[in-house]
Amino acid sequence: MRFWFLILLCGGLLPATFAEATEFREHNYGFRCVMPDEFRQLRASNTSPYAIMSFAGEKRSETDALVIEFKHMKMTVSEADCHLTAASFAKTEGKIYTDAEALQWKGLTTSVIRTEYVPPNQYHMVDYMVTYPLPKEAVQLHVNGLFERDAEIQKLFYEVAASFESLRPLPPLASSTPAAPKPPGPRRVSYTLYDQIRMFFEKVPPVGLAAAGVLVVAVIAGVVMLKKR
Repeated sequence: MRFWFLILLCGGLLPATFAEATEFREHNYGFRCVMPDEFRQLRASNTSPYAIMSFAGEKRSETDALVIEFKHMKMTVSEADCHLTAASFAKTEGKIYTDAEALQWKGLTTSVIRTEYVPPNQYHMVDYMVTYPLPKEAVQLHVNGLFERDAEIQKLFYEVAASFESLRPLPPLASSTPAAPKPPGPRRVSYTLYDQIRMFFEKVPPVGLAAAGVLVVAVIAGVVMLKKR
């Protein structure tokens, strides 16, 4: 299946008005960033259900334009989710995942995943992606275009990523450190009758054992005398 980018360029996404200012704010998901002046805002159609907003640069041809897109993940993420590597993604035909230079954001190191879409089932394209752990819902930034413009796409991605800011206070992220194991509870052991008798004699002092022995002898003697009558 061809990359959704082609659908975007051919009418899957309808053009809206050109942005007058370079700063873009999204109040529903709570973030802002700076857009290059030449990029126009697009409104998403059903071809990209996770898209929040997309921006497209000037077309060089019907299949050649750079696209900046923000996607929501329908969930919050932990710090560990921001450290995913290319090896974390399942191998998919027509896609090559590699690790790009990580970002430093709000004291957090966030991984950047580069995806190369290879022919023959699609145009040769490249996409750079990073995940931001926003408090309401995690948001991903994608910048993509034709493979031959890889260096330009990479530069644009890091410029937009550097301007990304949350409009809401960030909560403490869940630690990726495994929780400490709980201490073992009291051990329950089943003892045989022999074990119970042995432990009894181990705990009773010698004087007590002597007294108990005299008592046992007396009881046995009494039983024997009763049987003889």
